[in-house]
Parts: sequence; C-alpha cells; structure tokens
Amino acid sequence: MTTSAGGFANTGLDFLLKQHHVSRIVLIGMRANTCIDTTARFAQELGYHVTLIEDAIAALRPEEMQATFELNAPSYAHAILTAEEFISGLPHAATSP
Repeated sequence: MTTSAGGFANTGLDFLLKQHHVSRIVLIGMRANTCIDTTARFAQELGYHVTLIEDAIAALRPEEMQATFELNAPSYAHAILTAEEFISGLPHAATSP
C-alpha cells in the first residue's frame, strides 16, 4: 500500500464524508506545506468547501507556513480563518436556564 501526505489518497475518507452528507471540511494540524496542502487540494478537487484555521496549523519552518498561506492556499481554500474567527462564526448552541 502506498502512503500519501494527504488524508484522502488510499483511504475511505471521501466515501465516509459523502455517506454522512458532509460538504464542508475544516483543516488543522501539522505540516502546512505537505499534509495540509495535499489534503486541502484534494478535498477542493472532490468538491468540498475547504476552510483552513491558520493559527491551528503548524510547520517545521516559517518558510513552509509562508508557502502555504501566501502562495498555495488562496488557490484552493474557500476560507482562511483564525480559530477565533471560525468559532465566532459558528451558530451558538441553545443554552438552557
């Protein structure tokens, strides 16, 4: 079995997401310029709405972050947000008294 830097290749992720009617994905994690880029690009090609949480993604060097967020992500991500921006945009759960 061949491994990949992305979350979709050689996995059942796309099938599972579609089975559960998921159309939007939010990515956080490590290796901005490999794992995150690869997963996000593939997701966008498969028709998912892709959101990156910029301050919840890491890399080994600042140049890797720069490559992802300044050069690559604008071509595939539908949204690039901070964690605070993302959370503030979520619908608020009903609170009980």
